[in-house]
Amino acid sequence: MDENNDLLERIKEGDENAFKALFDLYGRKVYQFVSNYVKNSADAEDITQNVFIKIWQTRNRIDPSRSFKAFIFKVAYHITIDHIRSKAANEFVELSSLNDDAWTENAGADDLVIQRQLKSLYERAIDQLPPKRREIFTLSRHQGLTNKQIADHLNISVKTVENQMTAALCSMKEFFVESKIGLGLAFFLMYWNG
Repeated sequence: MDENNDLLERIKEGDENAFKALFDLYGRKVYQFVSNYVKNSADAEDITQNVFIKIWQTRNRIDPSRSFKAFIFKVAYHITIDHIRSKAANEFVELSSLNDDAWTENAGADDLVIQRQLKSLYERAIDQLPPKRREIFTLSRHQGLTNKQIADHLNISVKTVENQMTAALCSMKEFFVESKIGLGLAFFLMYWNG
């Protein structure tokens, strides 16, 4: 049973003072947790606020008999990942349009330099993969094949495809981190379906 059982029961009943006490108890911890994923303090503050808004909005689902700490950090994790995905999609050019002539004609010189750098970085990340892993990644991300289709095409198990894709994404993440491009862009590049 959670050590804050009484506090949680009061929050479930809509007690705003209990909710403020909960914020005082967990607010800083959630902010520090979020800051491990986003380096911008304003974003971390916004996400922390959104976590507590979500907790308040779904307070009737709180189960005081279960660990609230685990619950709040799970909510924080999901809201943070959603934020990273949204920010990456909004801030960076869709890599699928890198060869789009209409986009290229309207882009400024700086945009074209960034475009070439992103494409080069993405291609280098793929090139550093072992040949079989690179082939599986390319079939998945560039040709849009499912894991089952890849397994059938290469005469390997679906589990092997899954393991190779996981390893490819981990390896690419390390490559992007070493390239110091930032978590948001790394996430976007790794999960882009080009």
